[in-house]
Amino acid sequence: LAYPPSGGYAQAADVTKQFVKSKQINNIYPDINDPMLFDEYYHTLYSLTRPHEQTKGRKLLDAIRLQDFKEVAKLYRLIEQDTINVLVPYDAAAFELLSGEVRKTGLTASWIHRARPFTISLYRPSKNNHVLGRLEPVRVGRDETAHDWFIYSYPKDYMEDGLIPPDGPAIWIG
Repeated sequence: LAYPPSGGYAQAADVTKQFVKSKQINNIYPDINDPMLFDEYYHTLYSLTRPHEQTKGRKLLDAIRLQDFKEVAKLYRLIEQDTINVLVPYDAAAFELLSGEVRKTGLTASWIHRARPFTISLYRPSKNNHVLGRLEPVRVGRDETAHDWFIYSYPKDYMEDGLIPPDGPAIWIG
């Protein structure tokens, strides 16, 4: 499987595999509906993968106790994600209409709502990734561009199987 560059998914998958293996007795798996098992699993996951984030864990528990759900949402990320939204030519007519509109008027909530069905998420490409050169940043204001919205500028790379740039595998997340 291909995991994002940070390694968080691969690390979490390894911890999960080892945890389940450690709970297996005579080839019988533990009851995955047992709340205590979940508690132990997350304690194991966070203590092994992010010992430097113990403070964050305490802050998260405090936010939960205080029912500060906005803070809980901010703090609770099992795996950090750095993804971008990319308008792709899934539907050529919609792509032309939406890309033309956003180039003219800039990014708006209404445009985002209408563009969602024609958008894919990608892990943010590194500076030396050739895909970066195929992404046109979407304008927010007169002289500003969004850091997480792009138009894929090579429509021929989008095929029935998804976005497949030359010299690379399909790269969309979903």
